[in-house]
Amino acid sequence: MRTSIADRYILQEIFAPFMLGVGAFLVILVGDILYTLAEFIASRQVSAGTVVELLIYKLPAILVITFPVSTLVGIVLGLG
Repeated sequence: MRTSIADRYILQEIFAPFMLGVGAFLVILVGDILYTLAEFIASRQVSAGTVVELLIYKLPAILVITFPVSTLVGIVLGLG
């Protein structure tokens, strides 16, 4: 099925704010996780590799929250 000109225009208008929202919310949520893990890192002398591994394991849960909110931000900023 071909996309119409209007569909392509709407996607083009929404894409940049969507990506901006994804980046912003990822920074905020990863920063929150790192802040939470800071006490764990300081008190137990955990290596940087372990912290990166924990962030990788938490990333799917972060993306589940980030994509719907970023879609809303993209639609509001792109079409609003």
